[in-house]
Amino acid sequence: MMVSLRWLLSASVAFSAVAAHSQGVVVMRKMIPGNVSSAPSTATPGTSPTPTPGITPTPTPVPVPTPGATPAPAPTPTPTPHPAPLPTPGTYAFRPTAVAGPSSALVAIDMLTVRFSALECVGANGPVEYVRCANEEPPVGMTLPVTMRSDLKKAFVDIAPLGAYPGISTASLCGAPISVSGAAWTVSCEASAPARYARVVGSGVFASTSFPLADGTLSLKTTGYSRCVETATGASASSSLCAGLPDPVGVGVFAIGAAGNSTYRTIVVSKADILAAAPGITNADALCASTLRVANSTWKVRCDPSAISGQYVWVVSDTYWPTQPAPTTGTWNLRPSVYSCMDTTTGAAASLSGACSALPKPSDEVAIPVGSSAELRAIAPDRAAIVDAFPNMTAESVDLRCTTAQEVTVARVSQTWKFSCDPEIVRNHYLRVATTVSNVSSQTVPLIGASTYQVATHLSGIACIDTETGKPAASSSVCAYLPQDATLGYFDIPTTNNAELRKIAFDWDALIARSPNLTNKDAWCSRIVNVRPNGGTAVDWTMSCDPDSTRNHYERYVSTLGTVGSSYNVMPLQALAINGTGVLCRDTDTGADTASTHCAYLSKGGIEGRFSVPIVGASAALQSVALDEAAFRAVAPTKAIADSWCSGTMSVNVRSSPADSSYDVFKVSCNPDDVREHYEKVVSTIAVSSSTSNILPMSDGISYRMASYKCRDTDLPAGSALLPASACTNFPTTGLGEMRVPVSAEPQLRALNINRSDLAKAFPYATNVDAMCGANISIRQNATVTTSTSYKVNCENPEALRVHYESAIRSFSPSSASYNRLPLTSFSFDSDTTGCRDTDSASVYKDAASTTSCAYLAAGVQTKFSVPVVAYDATAKTITLSRSAIAAQAPWAPMTSFCTTGTFSVYSSTSTAISGWKLICQ
Repeated sequence: MMVSLRWLLSASVAFSAVAAHSQGVVVMRKMIPGNVSSAPSTATPGTSPTPTPGITPTPTPVPVPTPGATPAPAPTPTPTPHPAPLPTPGTYAFRPTAVAGPSSALVAIDMLTVRFSALECVGANGPVEYVRCANEEPPVGMTLPVTMRSDLKKAFVDIAPLGAYPGISTASLCGAPISVSGAAWTVSCEASAPARYARVVGSGVFASTSFPLADGTLSLKTTGYSRCVETATGASASSSLCAGLPDPVGVGVFAIGAAGNSTYRTIVVSKADILAAAPGITNADALCASTLRVANSTWKVRCDPSAISGQYVWVVSDTYWPTQPAPTTGTWNLRPSVYSCMDTTTGAAASLSGACSALPKPSDEVAIPVGSSAELRAIAPDRAAIVDAFPNMTAESVDLRCTTAQEVTVARVSQTWKFSCDPEIVRNHYLRVATTVSNVSSQTVPLIGASTYQVATHLSGIACIDTETGKPAASSSVCAYLPQDATLGYFDIPTTNNAELRKIAFDWDALIARSPNLTNKDAWCSRIVNVRPNGGTAVDWTMSCDPDSTRNHYERYVSTLGTVGSSYNVMPLQALAINGTGVLCRDTDTGADTASTHCAYLSKGGIEGRFSVPIVGASAALQSVALDEAAFRAVAPTKAIADSWCSGTMSVNVRSSPADSSYDVFKVSCNPDDVREHYEKVVSTIAVSSSTSNILPMSDGISYRMASYKCRDTDLPAGSALLPASACTNFPTTGLGEMRVPVSAEPQLRALNINRSDLAKAFPYATNVDAMCGANISIRQNATVTTSTSYKVNCENPEALRVHYESAIRSFSPSSASYNRLPLTSFSFDSDTTGCRDTDSASVYKDAASTTSCAYLAAGVQTKFSVPVVAYDATAKTITLSRSAIAAQAPWAPMTSFCTTGTFSVYSSTSTAISGWKLICQ
């Protein structure tokens, strides 16, 4: 692939300095394309010029010019591949014979300037002496085309222009090494091989212009200089593969022939002209459908001449009403929205695709005559005017413009208006009227008397009336935006009020006079309204359209009586609180009962609610209250109710004191005797008090207590039968506590003695006095003990307290060794068994029962006794005792065999037990 790049030779190659030293003057000679020569020499005639640095003169004889003669000016050589003609006779010129190789790097050029390294002087007949050219400007060098092949790293130099100098040597140029952008390349004088890569034109763009078009052209500027392709396939390649290749043909700015039409705002060009100016351009088709700025407008660029021929035109096939202010001038703007391309030669739709693509579309709005009504929010367009303005619209589209609701702005607020091409839609013959009266809540009204009440007729129930027929309009929507007429609004209507009845008598006729189409009289004249009597708390009152409804001819009365809470009846009672209940309503005009609603808010009177009735008396003991019958019957609702309460079948709850939260149930009657307390509690059975109340020596008597009681009617004679205890349940028990009667006690016998008469006197109504005689009771022996001891109660039996018993030893045996210690002076015996002896009798009681008679004797029972030792023999281990001494200690005990048999032990003086001892009784 060949890369098109411009390379520049370094400064020493681009410009060569030829120094001529003549009379001290140095002349700089600039190289020119082709066969380049210098400016005329400034050397003095007849002198030899200083050789040009780097150029070797050919050794040819140089003739000496005629003194004073003016040499002819040297002709300027023209680059040509043909041999240069020799100078005319009598003139001379330099001719190159060799070129030098490049001396520095090449940088981005497509022409290589070479320097001539050897010259010869020639005349008309060929080479002559070098000196004959002393006055001629020697050529410095010439430019040669070069093709850079980055793929081969070679600079192919076209040396054909050097053919103007037959025999010129190129040995120093061809094959010379050079440096390109730091890389090692070679100069080649061979023909370049076909490039594998090439640079091609990219895209183009039309420049903005004005109209009419200057010179009838458009300016096309191509871009895409770095686009690289494969020459064999045309496929895109990396731009680096085209580095150094020359620019392609078609890069630049070109004038393309064009014609324009300001009506269509379109310019037509030829696609062939585009491709001819820029072969290979990539966006020729896009340019044929592009746009550009012409002055301050956007125009189309097309490659089809028909775009400005006028054969095809856009016609409007549909429209729409844009949002705009409500009509004020009798017209409203209709705007195109859908277009069709029409062939003007046939009047039919264009069959050529894109025939109108370059043509302008008619976009101007058309003012259509309309009728309008802001009150009805309606617009009536002139259908014929729509058809005239847009003859290509279909009938269906025109119908839609006549029927579709549209957005209309009124005072910058968007509204939806109805559309119809029937002028009837904007003719207003409708009226909004009130059919329903609405309440205005929480109004302040006086408690009683005349006033006014505000109502609303515009909040609901509004009808739309056709004023031409007097009937409801076919659609109420036609009245939706009509102004409010005199029948709609807030009205203050006369009323009469009565707070006790909570009623308002409303003047319906006065309201009908203001709004005659109201239809909800029945609902209004019985509705509940919320008012603030005298500006107080809001309550519900009943609305009525009957003036008599606020006249109070009702009264409340009590039909029955009930009890009240116990907190209202507290002893001692002065009067009885009762509750008047079962409130009924009576029509005072007729005396008959009527609906309770008429009396619902009347003030309470008479005995309604809690009231007090005088009483004759009340008894907490009898739990009974007696009403003042005359006073009670005076206020009782009916005789039957009075009889019921006076019969004693009713009861009330009564507290004993204000601080007491509990209560008792009191019987209610009209009998004063029901509260006369002619009863008393009496002890019917007794029991011995606890041992804490009976502690020896009981000097104040033995204590007895009430075990149960009964009720005695004090009106009855003594000895009358007692009443059950329940008859005196609430009577006090004062005087019925513990009672003491005189008593005698013998602790050794655990026996008590009382007089039955004392006990009967203390408890005259007790029925178990006899049972107390012979009973065992518990008492305490003294005040320091906490345990009880059982004593037997004797009645009128002092003998039961006489002590005539003693304890007697029934058997005995030697005591243990520790009680009998050597040396012996007495001998100790243990009492093994004892008996209780009645001192009034010679015998000894041996049974267990009799034994208890001696259990608590002060002397107690003898457990040990001793008798003197008559003698003892430590060796024989015998002790001699007196039998009579033993009998004196235990007279009631028979002698046992230990006096003749048996052994026992004694202690030595060192407390050592010595066994095997025997007794001898004499």
